[in-house]
Amino acid sequence: MSERESSPLFPAALAAVVSVVSAGLLLRGDRPLFEALAVGGFAGLGAALLAARRPPDAPAEASLADLAADLTPDALLLYEEDGRIAYANATARNLFFEGADPSGENFLRLVGRAPNALSSALLGQSARLITLVVDDRHETFSVSRQAHHVGDRELTLLVVQNLTREVSQREVETLKNVVRVLSHEVNNSLAPIASLVHSARKLAGRPELSAKLDAAFDTIGERARHLQGFIEGYARLARLPAPHAQAVNLEKFLEHLRSLYPEARIPAAAGVSGWFDPTQIEQVLINLFKNAVEAGSAPSDVELVIDDASDGVTRMEVRDRGSGFSEEALASAFTPFFTTKSGGSGMGHALCREIVHAHGGSIGIANRKDGGGRVTLELPGKAAVDPRLAASRTKLTLSRF
Repeated sequence: MSERESSPLFPAALAAVVSVVSAGLLLRGDRPLFEALAVGGFAGLGAALLAARRPPDAPAEASLADLAADLTPDALLLYEEDGRIAYANATARNLFFEGADPSGENFLRLVGRAPNALSSALLGQSARLITLVVDDRHETFSVSRQAHHVGDRELTLLVVQNLTREVSQREVETLKNVVRVLSHEVNNSLAPIASLVHSARKLAGRPELSAKLDAAFDTIGERARHLQGFIEGYARLARLPAPHAQAVNLEKFLEHLRSLYPEARIPAAAGVSGWFDPTQIEQVLINLFKNAVEAGSAPSDVELVIDDASDGVTRMEVRDRGSGFSEEALASAFTPFFTTKSGGSGMGHALCREIVHAHGGSIGIANRKDGGGRVTLELPGKAAVDPRLAASRTKLTLSRF
């Protein structure tokens, strides 16, 4: 029996990878392997992939680890602390190395020669999406890295998913929703306008009915303004500029907000700083304060809470004593055009989310136990990694760089 066969690492690692793949197959047939990693853990999977590199005379069970890793449609690549590639499954070999076995190659050196967009995605510290042009096609990939130890070796597992089809399907669904909402809003305005124009023509020759004619024109103007406001709200979301993050003195930043909402409870923030685009984040807070009052909260019950944590993240929470959020609003408040207010555009919360996400932050809503609602946003500090990655016109074949 070989040293590798007798090692306690092999059975445990093999069991981990087999259980992971089995769970994936049972759940969805082709479910990405790393989505089921909780079954075996990253350490177990990394050990299994390392154990899969076996000599030709290894037992039949050894090939099962290779097969299990190759069954997943995701690229799995394991490399040492110094960059040497310890393992690459079939998908990774095809994606990065034109089918060749890259064992022994230095992954870090290969990636270092790649274009910035690709190297940043593959070496980034957090999971992210990247869109590249591959053979004249736009392809979207999810990239995730996890470091762990196998014995006395420090290894990094890189997992790359091709999500092009899933992203495309979601884009089509979103486009259908946008077209449906746009059609509904435009028709709701154009139908009465057309009807009123027809009536106005009949009234034009009858001076005694001038009052009705004026009312018809007033309604036409109101519907036109509504339609203009609706389209402008959509345009604001579409042309939202990238944030210009900078060091912000929160005490000075909040002065203007206090002048707009003097009755609201806005805390002092002396000595507290953040890192964000002050113009955009002020717009977010103004929208949230406005929504709180429109939800029925007294201005004096609207409160801003700020937590400047030691991790560099700025946390803000807007609380109110209004009607709170319905179940439908909790699920759809950030969806463009969703609104529970008569005459609302449904763009306020959507715009807030886009601004916060563009900063690499997060935003969420919830009801307060004792009545009212709260909206919480977190903005990362200066050292945070930008989660957005610009498209790069490149292939993923690392050996070409």
